[in-house]
Amino acid sequence: MGSPNNGPFHYMTGSTQNYTTQLDEIAKSSPITTTRSYNTRNEFIDSINNLDGTIQPQAKSFAKRTGSAYQNFNYTEHENGLRVLKATKPGNVPGSRAEYIKVLFKDGTIRAVYKDTYDNKGNYVGRHVKWPKEEK
Repeated sequence: MGSPNNGPFHYMTGSTQNYTTQLDEIAKSSPITTTRSYNTRNEFIDSINNLDGTIQPQAKSFAKRTGSAYQNFNYTEHENGLRVLKATKPGNVPGSRAEYIKVLFKDGTIRAVYKDTYDNKGNYVGRHVKWPKEEK
């Protein structure tokens, strides 16, 4: 995956939970320049060639790791250069869900990959950071 230790919004050291929370806040504070939504994985895959060329390889990788159970794919571009890919997977308990999120910089480097889980009432349960890995 792309290097987390260079460029804007890079991970240095410490808690990856705090790092991804800070990335969320940075993205939320930056105006959205583009947003695209897709109901199915196939719609998302068909649209990847319409994304910026530097993002396409990471979007393909993101789609490749999802299955037919995933739905509600979203792609968001922020004015500050962050690009966010998100897919939702319904949970085993009716109404629960997991959101898989990949945060990129506009040059295609990965900033974070994580999963947010929600219970059947829509309450946030927790986050599992898949990348970067916690330094030991």
